[in-house]
Amino acid sequence: MKTLIAVGCLLWLALVTELAWPTLIPRGALLLPIVCGAMSWVRSSAGLAVAGLLLLLDWVARPTVLPLCPMLLPFVAVLCVAPSRHHDEYRSRSVALRIPQPLQLPLLTLMALLLQVVSEFSLSQWLKPDELLTLLADRGRMALMVAIPLSAMLSLLVRAGDELGLRRAFTV
Repeated sequence: MKTLIAVGCLLWLALVTELAWPTLIPRGALLLPIVCGAMSWVRSSAGLAVAGLLLLLDWVARPTVLPLCPMLLPFVAVLCVAPSRHHDEYRSRSVALRIPQPLQLPLLTLMALLLQVVSEFSLSQWLKPDELLTLLADRGRMALMVAIPLSAMLSLLVRAGDELGLRRAFTV
């Protein structure tokens, strides 16, 4: 319970920081990596619920056309944070395509930012496919410059927490 309260306070702080300085901090640059890191740290249904609730609160504070990120990110995160059958997550001997654990959090953050940027497009912008890619690159570039290094740092912290025994092991 203490972990969930701490995660909720950290997510709330990231959301308030983004809302306080919308011209300095791009939308989702702080909140989305911290949401993905929190889901990866807690690895429980309660953690997913807290993260999804804060994403919905972000959508209420700054509405977009569709709430793609709050609707789809927790379901995608379940696939990433679920435990593997292998003890060593760096092993690549399995036949199925597996993403190494240190890359899961940055890729989840990248997917969350993509969902966030895509949900900001209006229908008139979707009808002009030649301008869509340039709009996607322009809106996502500044957020990616902050979010990807932050998510890489959070991935290292999650791995260090595993190695040092700071968080409980996921049990099935």
